[in-house]
Amino acid sequence: MSLRHWVQACVGLVCLLLVLRVCFVAAYVVPTGSMAPTLRGWHRVSPCPRCSYEVAVGWQPVSSREDRPGRGRCPNCGQEFSLASAPLIGGDRLLVDQNVFAWRSPRRWEMAVFVAPEALDSSHTLYVKRVVGLPGEAIRLWEGDVYANGELCRKDWTQVEQLWQLVLDMDYPPRPQGWSVRWLVDPPDDPRLPRPPLDSSPAIAPAEMVQGSQLYLSASQSPQDQRGLTYRQWDYDEQREVPLRAENAYNGAVRGRAFLPPVHDFAMECTVEVLQTWPSGELAVRLYDGADTIEAIVPLGGDTRRRCHLLAETHCQAVTTMLHPWVPGGRYRLGVSFCDRRAIVVVDGHTLLTQDLPPPRQPRAAVSRPLQLRVRGASVRIHHLRLFNDVYYTGDGQHATDQAVWLGADEYFVLGDNSGNSTDSRHWSYPGVPRSAFIGKPFVIHQPLRPAVLFWDGDRPRVVQRLDWSRVRWLR
Repeated sequence: MSLRHWVQACVGLVCLLLVLRVCFVAAYVVPTGSMAPTLRGWHRVSPCPRCSYEVAVGWQPVSSREDRPGRGRCPNCGQEFSLASAPLIGGDRLLVDQNVFAWRSPRRWEMAVFVAPEALDSSHTLYVKRVVGLPGEAIRLWEGDVYANGELCRKDWTQVEQLWQLVLDMDYPPRPQGWSVRWLVDPPDDPRLPRPPLDSSPAIAPAEMVQGSQLYLSASQSPQDQRGLTYRQWDYDEQREVPLRAENAYNGAVRGRAFLPPVHDFAMECTVEVLQTWPSGELAVRLYDGADTIEAIVPLGGDTRRRCHLLAETHCQAVTTMLHPWVPGGRYRLGVSFCDRRAIVVVDGHTLLTQDLPPPRQPRAAVSRPLQLRVRGASVRIHHLRLFNDVYYTGDGQHATDQAVWLGADEYFVLGDNSGNSTDSRHWSYPGVPRSAFIGKPFVIHQPLRPAVLFWDGDRPRVVQRLDWSRVRWLR
């Protein structure tokens, strides 16, 4: 290709990008942490000194000349530490589809960029929030969940993934304690799961069951042999079991954590490596929300299709589907969710089973033991286990908290994922955002940043910002 053709191609590409930029796609920089941890505003990042998990804490300006670095609290192991020396990083940069809402209406659980209602006639401030209420609905927040016209609004697996917040990442074990203290060995003859924290004194998992970042469950001596572990939330500093609460690590080490509301919606994902199994082997995963327990049972072993079960134990309900059993030598990705009273089982990225439970009739108990794993007639190794809680929408503000708020025929109710630190429909003088105020839908984080160190003049280091490829992703 000649030089002339190269120049023409480059000019054509630039023109195409300009047309896309002007007519179809807009760029937006996230200024605050109201959508954290999904989207980050100005923040500082530092690895936890105890488990090395990367902790991001939002920047909180005090005046135009100074800021409050604050202290961070690791969501993984609970370690508190200072981020004063960590460099300041700019907010995430988004690409926004400016035309999507011209041919369809905003949908529940998707993010949207819009002009804030109180700024329509003045500063034209742009906000990015998540749509939770649709036109004509009566919206109410209760126990962290969203109710529309008295019905609980539920999420599918993809939406749960977009909103979940970390409780545990087994790939980052705390030093020197490790994870054993957070896992309790279940008696082989006790199928209840999870048990109340005070009804017994179960043994802490031994080293052969919790091997660094992996769990090893060996119950293959006979088809009836069983082995199980229950996860408990353990405070390493206070040396006691604590309930899981609606805490967002992006807000730093907040005071009065004991007064935060307890969370009840949980999800987990892991990779299961099957080592040995009898033809009738099974793996069970149970999640508890303070009122009910759901159990997913996956078949292990055998050469014919068997049933995969999803049970709601308290309500005596079950749904099943046929599945090829997991065989020795194989690795399988498993996800189980119990959020918004909806139980979901996902295998290798595909949703297998879904079951909806009715809303709880009374406030649920605080949860410190949300997860149990159990194998029968098999030996498995669990890799990359992560436990999450769903976003908890706090009852702050004047709208949809004490009583339902009605939306107009063309209005939407929006909330920030960082509910405890978000100005949204709960707080504005009028909660509804008119459809005419919507600018578009973010569809990709294209320039998330992270600090990097460059050396000048041989030995003199300089901190700069570079693209964080691990956080470049599509948004749904």
